[in-house]
Amino acid sequence: MDPIAVASAAGQALRDVGWPGISLMQHEFQLELVRLADGRDDAMEPAVSGWYETRRSKVAAELRSRLTSYMIDHMAPTARVAMSEALANYEQGNYLSVVRTLMPEFEAFARNIYQGGRTRPKQSDVLTWLKGVIAALPVTGDSAIELFSLYHFIDDKLFATCSTAEDAKGLGDVANRHAEMHGLASYGHLKGATTLLCVTGFLIRLMDNYRGLLAAE
Repeated sequence: MDPIAVASAAGQALRDVGWPGISLMQHEFQLELVRLADGRDDAMEPAVSGWYETRRSKVAAELRSRLTSYMIDHMAPTARVAMSEALANYEQGNYLSVVRTLMPEFEAFARNIYQGGRTRPKQSDVLTWLKGVIAALPVTGDSAIELFSLYHFIDDKLFATCSTAEDAKGLGDVANRHAEMHGLASYGHLKGATTLLCVTGFLIRLMDNYRGLLAAE
């Protein structure tokens, strides 16, 4: 079976149960996810959770290695340190620390690179602008499948409107920024921490691409 087709199908299967990280998983496990997606609905969640639980250090090492190649410090001065500290906490199973460390970085990124029309933008202005930048960035090669998977978490979950505890409950166990920051729900568990690490890592990658595009203009 074509590896790209497998990765695409496995990425969709992951998304359906609220997990990111298709690019972290080897081909054999992606095939297993595709098989599970065609079988029992209750088999996918424990398989993915177990995969991450037993590979926390390897996942952290892979995300840490990616971080070294990006030049984003002038765009978000705390992003690299926040990600490094979050990865260390992830390895130790300190999931709430991961979530609370990374949540502010999305707005920090947005405020540092904001080029919208408001001179004193509100939080909603800069986050909406950031989502627009992410959506407009060109996607090529191996980043395409990952983006299609992770943009769902950014747009439909992380930044989704959430004003009450009932709203948070309706979003399930996938991290929502407003719910966590305002005490409506908390995502200090393996899935929440993994989602924040994957989304933040990919945001850093996209912002590095954005930096390159600006430099080329």
